[in-house]
Amino acid sequence: MKEKQKSIANASAEYSRIHSLLEVLIDGETYLWHELEAFFDVKMDTRGRAIFRRVVLNAGRLYSPLAHPSRGLGIVMGEGNTVADIVEDKQRRVHNATKRVVGTINSALNYSGVPANDVKYMRQLRSQNQLLLNNYRLKPLKRVMPNIRLSDGMDMPINDS
Repeated sequence: MKEKQKSIANASAEYSRIHSLLEVLIDGETYLWHELEAFFDVKMDTRGRAIFRRVVLNAGRLYSPLAHPSRGLGIVMGEGNTVADIVEDKQRRVHNATKRVVGTINSALNYSGVPANDVKYMRQLRSQNQLLLNNYRLKPLKRVMPNIRLSDGMDMPINDS
């Protein structure tokens, strides 16, 4: 028997349930999707994860997916030490997506038979995206690390990693 489709009311109830319990999640903690599923009583399939992400972003909180070996298994809630990394990661993904758009436009312009107004439009898009890439080149962040004062009077940088 097919599973019933979720209604808007069900999605709204799940949204409300996650929203009401969101403040319990601790910044900097790692949460696996199956733990969140049990806690919120919302199935964390593709749809449930999308609702969760929307609630978190609407609440003004940041999160990041778990790193490579555990990717897809859970999230890490943002905290003071990690929010710069989250923002940098999002900016890098936008930059890479912009490069892919420029490449796709260049490939599309090589096709014959493309209407003239489409060619004009794609060239405008390419110049806008190229301008973004040229003006906002990714450079490594120069972070100022705090120092701790040692008993002998020497300063030693604190290493976050």
